[in-house]
Order: sequence, then C-alpha cells, then structure tokens
Amino acid sequence: MKISEALRKERKSLGLTQGQMIKESKISVTHYSKMENGQNRIFIDDLILILQLRGISITQFF
Repeated sequence: MKISEALRKERKSLGLTQGQMIKESKISVTHYSKMENGQNRIFIDDLILILQLRGISITQFF
C-alpha cells in the first residue's frame, strides 16, 4: 500500500474530513487532497506532523 493510500485509510478510520485531518498544520486542504491522491509528494516532516496531531504513532501507521 502506498503512503497516500494509508493516509487516506487512516483519516477515514478516524472519521475525519480532510480539513479536520490537517487542522493545526500549515498544509492547505488542496495540497492535502493532492497528497492523498498521489498528485503531490508527501514530505516526511508533513507526514510526521499530521500523525502527531492526530495521536498516531509512526509505527502504528506503518
């Protein structure tokens, strides 16, 4: 599974919208949407921030 797919799956399992998933981050909804769709790269620092904001450990995610 690609990281973008795993990110979407995690967001949906939490019952969050894309906007709620990135709340309190510097990432725009448009950019996040493109990350989930594989159109934009997912930088590791953005991924870590998103996971931390939602209380998801890196090991749990992977």
